[in-house]
Amino acid sequence: MDSVREMSPQTYKTAGWIAIISGILMWLLNVFMLLNRSISALLSFKYELLSIVQIILIIYALWRFRSLFNVNFQFHNADGLINGLIFLHAAMIVLQLARDVLFSYLMPDVADWGQFLQQILSNPLSIILIGMDLLVEIAASIFWIVFALRILRLQDDLRGMLRPFAITAVVANALCLTIVLVPFGELLLSVCFIMLGIIFLRMANPPAQVDFV
Repeated sequence: MDSVREMSPQTYKTAGWIAIISGILMWLLNVFMLLNRSISALLSFKYELLSIVQIILIIYALWRFRSLFNVNFQFHNADGLINGLIFLHAAMIVLQLARDVLFSYLMPDVADWGQFLQQILSNPLSIILIGMDLLVEIAASIFWIVFALRILRLQDDLRGMLRPFAITAVVANALCLTIVLVPFGELLLSVCFIMLGIIFLRMANPPAQVDFV
């Protein structure tokens, strides 16, 4: 089932590189978070901006992934899940922007984690925002797991990448649901996005046809 030419190969190449960049950026941000425990660094404008850019790239890659299923394979069983993931990632951007405003203007003099946590617990709005963010993150992980299991019904192996991608997505998001292992789950999820990029790039280049004489 190789109808990849129904959509422009260049479109999938672009989506592929965007997904790969998103995965690499996500990996770098999580490594930075694990290695740098400074509150000022994690709340810096550059870190927050790159985090938002990374989420926007994910949204684009997911949108193109839905197109790949719909146009190339007439597979619509995952449309609602992909739409849900796009909505949840958009909600992450809104909540992150709200947190940035709150932390920047209400807590400008926070210097260490102890003071930071004290300020959060004393501010009802910050508790609400963090709670909403946690709920969105949990919902996104659940959607990812169901989505990964659903696409295994696809009657195509996506150039051998379908099962590795789905299994990686399930394991990564299962780790994220533990809360404690979120950093490791997100590191593995970054690998998942790199794999998604590889899927796009492979689908943009159909295998060579062998002529029998």
